Amino acid sequence: MRAVPHRTYVRAAPTQEAAAEVLDLPLSTYDRHLAKALEQVTDLLWTVEIGDVRPPGRGDHRRRPP
Repeated sequence: MRAVPHRTYVRAAPTQEAAAEVLDLPLSTYDRHLAKALEQVTDLLWTVEIGDVRPPGRGDHRRRPP
């Protein structure tokens, strides 16, 4: 759910509780979606860092063969 990190970091609500309310989600669901989004961003950044993938906009960003 892209709306959770967007509402947390881009168009931030004053609190996570407020963000969950705006998105009409229970706080536990909001927290779960936010944790998953952060995990995915972290994985992507590590993949770029170790050279398995190029950042978007820099040519082909599919995995390189071993």
